[in-house]
Amino acid sequence: MIMSFAEKSSFGAIQVVSGLIIILIGLFALTGWLLHIPVLSSIRSDFIPMAPATAIVFTLYGLFFMNSTYLLSKGYEKQLVILVSILSLYCSLQFIEYFLNVDLTFDTILFPSTTRLKNFAVNQMSPYTGLLFFLSGVTVLLKLKSRNSDSVLKIVSASGCLSRLLHL
Repeated sequence: MIMSFAEKSSFGAIQVVSGLIIILIGLFALTGWLLHIPVLSSIRSDFIPMAPATAIVFTLYGLFFMNSTYLLSKGYEKQLVILVSILSLYCSLQFIEYFLNVDLTFDTILFPSTTRLKNFAVNQMSPYTGLLFFLSGVTVLLKLKSRNSDSVLKIVSASGCLSRLLHL
């Protein structure tokens, strides 16, 4: 499919704005944790605040999303694949460690928690969030590997639908 210049620039603008929103959400949460202002890391004061690790992954994915088109055009595909692979691995470990009951990501050392909600530490990434970030990372890696393949586009679409269904 060939996009016109106007369509490409509109898509780029949407990417930048979307990336900025994701970055701002992550930075607000990180600021809330660093300055001990819980309302900045949560939508409402009675909600569980976003974990610092989640905020960091949000910020990194936002930066990737905002700059991916530019960085890919400059030949940074290998570095982007490495970054997304590391994030995906970390997030998959977040999901797996819940079932193994072992700290595979050193979160208990980096973000010690004294408050728990049921089985989950309040200031650590939830396994569900880890699973969704892992699915997102795998989808991005597939898209980076085969940008215009119809089968990859179908897998990417299916992954998006799966993520949405898991979120219901």
